[in-house]
Formats: sequence, structure tokens, C-alpha cells
Amino acid sequence: MLVFAAASSAVFFPATAAAKIERTVEKTFQVQSGAKLSVRTTGGKVRVEPGDVQSVRIVARQIFPKANTDADADAIAKSLDLVMEQSGNSVSASAKYVRSAWGRASGYVEFDVTVPRSCDATLTTSGGDVIVGDIAGAVHARTSGGDVKLGRIGGPVDARTSGGDVTLAGCAQNAALVTSGGNVEAGPAAGDLQITTSGGNIRINGVGGAVNARTSGGTINANLAQISNECVLITSGGEVSVQFDKSSTLLLDAVTNGGRVWAGDNVRIDTLAGGHGKNRLSGKVNGGGPLVKLRASGGNIDVRAR
Repeated sequence: MLVFAAASSAVFFPATAAAKIERTVEKTFQVQSGAKLSVRTTGGKVRVEPGDVQSVRIVARQIFPKANTDADADAIAKSLDLVMEQSGNSVSASAKYVRSAWGRASGYVEFDVTVPRSCDATLTTSGGDVIVGDIAGAVHARTSGGDVKLGRIGGPVDARTSGGDVTLAGCAQNAALVTSGGNVEAGPAAGDLQITTSGGNIRINGVGGAVNARTSGGTINANLAQISNECVLITSGGEVSVQFDKSSTLLLDAVTNGGRVWAGDNVRIDTLAGGHGKNRLSGKVNGGGPLVKLRASGGNIDVRAR
């Protein structure tokens, strides 16, 4: 069933490919600055890209992997509920699959959306990737079975996946990145950064606020530049490597249960406990400052200044 807002135009394009039938529905909504977008789908990808526009353009692709004919697609489409509508300055799109005799994998919907650069986006899918370009608003992304790939985001970020990787090119505010089964890579974040993964590696490149990053099964590589807030990096199954500006002032507390702690020659540290090449190294770097807590259960800890 397709439900449309009365004030918007819709275009319908059927297309048939070998062993797969796709049908496309397109709608455009006029919005003001600071618009809000909400997208929810089952089994499909969600992609959001910014444009120099004052509108939200949604392209929804209905994909029927089990359909061999248009008649098959028509039958399956009866169990796909697709809604695209506007309320004030908010635009929403949703696609819900209803169980039928064809089976749960009989159809799904992917969304490609173009938005104003200042738009906030809340995006949810149970089985595909979430991809967002460089937008100035907030991003909340959820997927149960795909990757989350975010550009440079101006607002706060909350991105979570149960089965994929999370990448963030940059964030002007706070960011929380969570995955249960993949890697996490975060570019420069001006605010606080929270990262959690149960089965992957973590890579961080620049943070302005506090950092709390934890993995149960991978390595952590953090390029923190100038450290001005508390930093906690913990892994239960790998190594920790940290780099920072040689002028940074911090209180280092590094402990590993399965390796050694190594500090670069240009790390000026007044040792309080342990020592270089031991399983613990704690001390004041350049007179002391914010706490940098490093923990590893299955590898070395490497601390370097540049």
C-alpha cells in the first residue's frame, strides 16, 4: 500500500532487471532551514546527501528479489507498506514489510534522500547500510545488519550497528559510535567521543573533548593531537597505540596484563609507578594534566609524542 501527502508530487517508474524487479517512487517536499528527516525501513539501505536546496527529495526503491514477473511484484507489493509524508518542517519516510506467503525476504525498500545542509536526520534500518554525507545537523543512525558511514557532521552524532563497521569523517559536537561486531574509525571530533565495539579495532584521529573508547576484541590506535580532557582507552584483546603533541600536559596511567608499556624517547615523563618496558607505566608528562588511562589485556601499549 502506498500512502502519499496530498500536497506533494509523486513519480512512479517500473524497471525490470534480470532475476530482479525494482520499482521506484519519488517525492519532493518543500521545507525551511532546520528541517528534520526521519527514515525507517526493513532490510534496505538508507543514503542521505546534502544539496543546496530548500527541499527534501526522497527516492524509494522497492526491490523484489523473489519476483520473476510484474504480476509477482504486484502480489508482493500488497505486503509492503510505504509511506512518505510531511508535517510542518518535518519529513518522514517509512517502509514496513508485512509477513506473507512469499516469505520475509520477498521485498524491501531502499531510500536515497537529498536534504538541505542544515537538516537533522534520524535513520533506521534492520538490514542495510546507513550512509550520510556532510550535513550541518544532528545524526541518529541505527542498523541491525549493516555499516554506518558518516561524513563531516555539524551536530551531535549517535550511530549504532549490531553487525557492521562505523566510520565518521568528523564531528563538530559530541559523538557516540557503537557496534557489536565491527571496526570503528572516527575523524576529528570537536566534542566528547564515546566508542564501543565488542569485536573490532578502533582508530581515532583527533578529539577536542573527552574520549572513552573500549573494545573487547581488537586494537586501539589513537592520534589525539593536543590532549585537553580525560582519555580512557581499553582493550581486552589487542594493543593500544597513542600519539599526542609533544607539548601536551597529561597524567599517564598505562597498564597491560599481556605485554609491555613502551614510551617514545621524546615523551618527557616523571615516573610515579612502573617504568619503560614493564607492564605498567604511570607518571606526569610535561608536569601533568588530564588523565590518560590506557588498558590492554592481550598486547603492548605504545605511547609516543611528536
